[in-house]
Amino acid sequence: MTTPAPMPDHVPEGDIVIGDRPQPGARDKREPWNGSEPEKRPRTKKRPRILGIDAARGFAVIGMVAVHTMPAWNDGVREVSMTYEIFAGRSAQLFALLAGLSLAIISGMSKIHTGRRLRRDRWNVFFRVVFMIILGGVINLAPIPVYNILPYYAFFFLFAIPFLGLGARSLFLLSFVTAIVGPLLRYFAIATFDFEFLNRPDIIDMLYAQPLTSLSSLIFTGVYPAITWMAYIFLGMAIGRLDLRNLSVVIKLGFYSLVTAVTFGFISDIVMQNRAMYEITEATDSMSYDDVWELVQFGGRLPSSTLWWQFVVGPHTNTIASVFFAGALAAVAVSAFLVLERAVVHLLEPLIAVGSMSLTVYVAHMLFLYFFKPAVNDFPVVMTVVQIVVAVVFAVFWKAAVGQGPLEKMQAVITKSAARRVVPERPEEFATQPRRVEDIAKKAASHRE
Repeated sequence: MTTPAPMPDHVPEGDIVIGDRPQPGARDKREPWNGSEPEKRPRTKKRPRILGIDAARGFAVIGMVAVHTMPAWNDGVREVSMTYEIFAGRSAQLFALLAGLSLAIISGMSKIHTGRRLRRDRWNVFFRVVFMIILGGVINLAPIPVYNILPYYAFFFLFAIPFLGLGARSLFLLSFVTAIVGPLLRYFAIATFDFEFLNRPDIIDMLYAQPLTSLSSLIFTGVYPAITWMAYIFLGMAIGRLDLRNLSVVIKLGFYSLVTAVTFGFISDIVMQNRAMYEITEATDSMSYDDVWELVQFGGRLPSSTLWWQFVVGPHTNTIASVFFAGALAAVAVSAFLVLERAVVHLLEPLIAVGSMSLTVYVAHMLFLYFFKPAVNDFPVVMTVVQIVVAVVFAVFWKAAVGQGPLEKMQAVITKSAARRVVPERPEEFATQPRRVEDIAKKAASHRE
């Protein structure tokens, strides 16, 4: 006669396998059933946050604060300022990659959601699109002296919805293809069509006054065009599909990304110095050699005069070289913060706090630039320090006292509840039907048979 396997302590009766018997001993005290719906137990435990991702997001936000507030030109040395050199474009591209990584987290990371849960994820992202269009469009009603990325983000998320169910390999390939095809489509679209563009489309422009111009700006001609920036979104989604809790995976990600960044930076430098600068100057009648060099340094919207522009890696140039270079640098930054999380996580707490409520901090930064524009122009260093210190202090105390940032909480409540209404957690007839004594008796009888 075999001895039955010992049962774990305090096993609820409903979890006892048929044929097994509870062990003798005292049982937990429980209230008698009063006929109401039994309390539902959570199906899965909440996945703990990867703090390195929050730290990277906090670094990106602080970088945007610095580049928006500090001057781009250093009069002392007659060169582009160090702040602009480091953060211009790079912070926003890192932020976009992390947005893609957030989409991977929403849809299950390496364990990709399927079926009803994936459909709910897609609706969740769609309602985030609506939320960001409204929020970003309303902010743009004010004459803020920088480009607000939120309306562009809405379109990034919108275009990512069909790809939420893809795995890492497919997303890496999609990012690679988009990094090549996207800049070329943008180049030929601008060269072929006489696009008007709005770098700061507001809610009135998007919905009523200039909907087509706003749409073309957000997709093709604006400062963060979706046609090229989707490469960062797909790259972030692909990274989010990896096992980011595995140190060897993180180190490999950082190594290959660094090799890619160095390779494209080196190729760009060699080609620009030996051929491209000459070809661009010859093909662009309205620009001298110095004008071309200034545009290469400062970045911005490039003319569609020659494909040699595609070797430029300057900020916001949206060329093939710049997308590969900036995307690889952003992946290096993510990898670095994931490694630092394991080594000095306590030193990253300020960045983690800011990154956990990056939307709140970013919107506050936009409003600060609007209300304190004269002070920002007169005292850029002081105003940069003030914004960073206030953001860190607020984020640390809010995170400790409340948790989720105020705008993050609002977004989560609205989008998740709306998604659950469209795609309930289970069919409506089962979600609302109460469990009855007769149903329980029938199940018990079937088990005995």
